Amino acid sequence: MAMDGALASRRSWPAYVAICDHFATGEGRTVIVAIGATVEEATILFKEMAPAYFASSMRITELAPEDAVDLNAVTRWIPAGVIERIARSDGPLRFFGMFHQNLS
Repeated sequence: MAMDGALASRRSWPAYVAICDHFATGEGRTVIVAIGATVEEATILFKEMAPAYFASSMRITELAPEDAVDLNAVTRWIPAGVIERIARSDGPLRFFGMFHQNLS
């Protein structure tokens, strides 16, 4: 599901994304995404669930329509069903996902 700002514009509640897109030559690529209602919630969820090694590469962005281009880079790693559920939600919820592609 392409993310053209539709998810952000359909929500009435704030959401923040903590993401790490880590690439290591000879090892692979690891993408970690955590979504929370506040910066603190997204950060805590990321740090509780992700291996500590990736915390220094984490960045936070608000899930907002004006961030749609950057948001596409984030949401392409989230299953379409989860994106749709977030978009239809009446209130904040949390999401955590981790993807690793072995390139060795």
